[in-house]
Amino acid sequence: ALDGKPGSQFFVGHDSQLWSLAATLNMEWEVPLVELSSLATLPGSMLRFDLDTTANTVTVRYLYPVFNTSTGELHEGVVKMVAADGSNTLSLDAFKALVAAGIDE
Repeated sequence: ALDGKPGSQFFVGHDSQLWSLAATLNMEWEVPLVELSSLATLPGSMLRFDLDTTANTVTVRYLYPVFNTSTGELHEGVVKMVAADGSNTLSLDAFKALVAAGIDE
C-alpha cells in the first residue's frame, strides 16, 4: 500500500508481529467469535491492507479461518484505527504518516 500501487498486501505472522503492526498503526481488532479480548491472534489469522487508488485510501482488515467449518472461507474481525476515528480506512497520506511516525519511535 505504501508504494502507491493498487492491490492488496497480506501480513501473516505470529502474535508478536501482528501486535507490532497494531502498535505501529495505533489500531485494534475484535473477533466476533467467542468471548476473546481485542487483539486476539487466532491461528492462521492475518492483516490485509487494501489500497484503493481511486479513493486514495488504505483499508485494513483482520481475517481469520474458522477451523470447525469445511468451507475454508476467511472471516473478518472488526478493525478500529485511532487515526481514522475508529474506522478501518485512512487516506493514503495519513496512512503513510502513521507508518513513518511508528518507525521513527
